[in-house]
Amino acid sequence: MERRTWQVPRLPELRPGSVIVPPPPAIISHVRDVGFEDLLMMRVFDIDGPLLSSFVEHWWLETHTFHLSFGEATIPL
Repeated sequence: MERRTWQVPRLPELRPGSVIVPPPPAIISHVRDVGFEDLLMMRVFDIDGPLLSSFVEHWWLETHTFHLSFGEATIPL
């Protein structure tokens, strides 16, 4: 009988400002179906506080756009 060893994935070391975001349950089966299951482990993101603050300062609620030095920009959904 072949003996298997299970490798437990290591979580990356978190830095200040990092967060762990689990993948949405609705996409897990689709990601596995196409063979990208390893991507499900990539869920640690660094949050750049000054960058977020800059976007908040440039957001215009009336038009739902960012007003930046090169013009208006929005987030496509």
